[in-house]
Amino acid sequence: MLREEGRFLFADQCATGDVGRLREELCWPGFEIVSERDITENVVRALEESSEVTGRIIDARVPRGLRGVVKEMAGVRGSLVYRRFASGKLRYLCLALRRGGGEPRGAVSKGGRPCRARGRGGAFEGRGELAEGLSGGGRGAGVLFNREEGG
Repeated sequence: MLREEGRFLFADQCATGDVGRLREELCWPGFEIVSERDITENVVRALEESSEVTGRIIDARVPRGLRGVVKEMAGVRGSLVYRRFASGKLRYLCLALRRGGGEPRGAVSKGGRPCRARGRGGAFEGRGELAEGLSGGGRGAGVLFNREEGG
């Protein structure tokens, strides 16, 4: 379990229209968002810079019948994933949350909105372990940190 003042770091892609719901799901009882960064532009730039090499590797190592699917998953230039990031329909967010302690009911996110009772993924255990499936369906990953800030 995450101890008092522990940090939960989260990074994932999200449809632009689902960002508010994602924030609410991440605000488990007693959690608050302490920082949020949209790194979509960086992701698009990285996909653009790596597309040629990634495409060549896929062409050389993946069976012909699977290449299109693998290129889509890799987000090479021209793929649906790439186009959705480039158009702003899909965003890549990084958030840091802090467990503030206190009474879980009435917990409030950074924007002052009440948080839901708990995310669909439930609580995660462990210290510094990868926590997957945060938002259901295997989507999302986060890391629980129990160290003191700066430690």
